[in-house]
Amino acid sequence: MLIRRIDPLYVERVEETEFDLGALLQGRGIAASRGQWRVLRSDTDSATELSDPELDALRRLSGKLWVEREQAAELVGDTMLTRFLAEGLVLSWDEQQAADPSLSWWHALSAVAYRATRWRDVDASSLGASGEARTVVSLVAEFGHPPDEFFLRPDSDLRLPLPNPAGGQLQALAERRVTCRNFARNEALSLEILSGCLHYTFGSHGQLAMAPGAIALKKNSPSGGGLHPIEAYVLARSVHGVQAGLYHYNVRAHSLDRLKSMSAGEAEALAFKAVAGQTWFVDAPALMFLVARFARSQWKYRNHPKIFRVLLLDAGHLSQNLYLAATQHGLGAFITAAINEIPIEEALGLDPMQQGVLAICGIGHRAAERTTVELDPACAVWP
Repeated sequence: MLIRRIDPLYVERVEETEFDLGALLQGRGIAASRGQWRVLRSDTDSATELSDPELDALRRLSGKLWVEREQAAELVGDTMLTRFLAEGLVLSWDEQQAADPSLSWWHALSAVAYRATRWRDVDASSLGASGEARTVVSLVAEFGHPPDEFFLRPDSDLRLPLPNPAGGQLQALAERRVTCRNFARNEALSLEILSGCLHYTFGSHGQLAMAPGAIALKKNSPSGGGLHPIEAYVLARSVHGVQAGLYHYNVRAHSLDRLKSMSAGEAEALAFKAVAGQTWFVDAPALMFLVARFARSQWKYRNHPKIFRVLLLDAGHLSQNLYLAATQHGLGAFITAAINEIPIEEALGLDPMQQGVLAICGIGHRAAERTTVELDPACAVWP
């Protein structure tokens, strides 16, 4: 059997300190550290912890050259090699041939960073150690003042005043664009408004054949390479005429394609889990999961170090257009990247290295009263 080490692997040192009576008696302090090496890779969510001798042994195996198992066993020992194979740190030729070739389109460091920073059961509701909600006052008390709100370059040798900008419809709309944290819990969203927001934000507004089998779409947001790889999956909680559940926004047909029906309680539970306990977003009647089809971008930019960054920019562009569409209809909107990606992937049946959840947006009617703080410095929404 031909094998080689998984390549690339990323390794970090993890140390734990513990009370050491012997060290105390010898005057070397009261604590000792015990370290392991944590090995990360992009094909699994789990990490493998290795001791110093185990890491040294793993390094003896090539990540490029295939060798017979017997030859590898001579380098590291049969027992250690068996463990490496069981942990997936060593790959067989048959496994390599069966792997999806698009996985090689990932830039290795981006893949590991993306995979290792996804959440499953995180509560991101910003509670401090005492269980109290974190406020700006408490943050200033703990960390001091934030960096200045206006950044100035002291080495500038000229300040050129600019003419006053002209107003317009876009400016008036943008002035009322404020992140909503107070949604009307019992006010359903109309299907017509949801349709308009989806079409304006994610819909196609023209297409052009670039080559046989390669179609460029015109959408209302810029996208890296003009590829528009981000899909909208809708969690409908309270939309007139729409059963609660998970839907895919079909851009070609301008339709909601149902994937899973849910009860109202199931939809609320998934929303709560998805937004990582940020209760102020759960009441939005429609949530959109922004999901990147990685291969769509990687087809053009294979193994590119910037493509994951561009995908995040794409998600930001889309969220701003959704905000503007919602504001135009008198609705509130939000976006958050503090999300539990893994339960969403499981609910949608996604392979995370093929389709990844980057952020969640939501729209809905604002509540009559503001019970959760919203940042509205221009007082455009709340007095």
